[in-house]
Amino acid sequence: MKRMGIVAVTLAALALAHQAMLRPAAAQSGTEPSTAPPAASDAPAASPAPPSATPPAPSPSSTLPASPPPPVPRPPASSAAPSGSGFASGRRPAREEVSAAREACRQQANSQGLSGNDRAKFLRGCFAAKMPAVVRRTACRKEGKAKGFVQAGLRNYIRQCMRPRG
Repeated sequence: MKRMGIVAVTLAALALAHQAMLRPAAAQSGTEPSTAPPAASDAPAASPAPPSATPPAPSPSSTLPASPPPPVPRPPASSAAPSGSGFASGRRPAREEVSAAREACRQQANSQGLSGNDRAKFLRGCFAAKMPAVVRRTACRKEGKAKGFVQAGLRNYIRQCMRPRG
């Protein structure tokens, strides 16, 4: 339910941003350009307005780009080597990113022929190198539970523990 609300709000924001990109002159002047072309009429033309001290504003069509800018390519979420920034970029890594990092570490361990204790050590170190924020959050969660925090208190403890020190 919450995700659907977030998606709806995001789509609405994108639609508004798209409209603002299409009409930059209207957004600056505070007036909306007419959507209908002027109709040709048989009535005589009105007398021209006296010249003013300020130059006329450019027409909206002259300020619009010829074509919209090309979309920025984004790497797939389930890449084999997810970014190590994790929470540092302000967002938690997706489940798929975490799974992909674990799978990449497993494949590396398999290619090296590791087993037993050596494999477990390698997997922990590899995952910690790829997703340090996930490992740190897990450690903070364990500390909070050991201290007896539950629910909202545990969440607050984890947030405080994850804050950069300095």
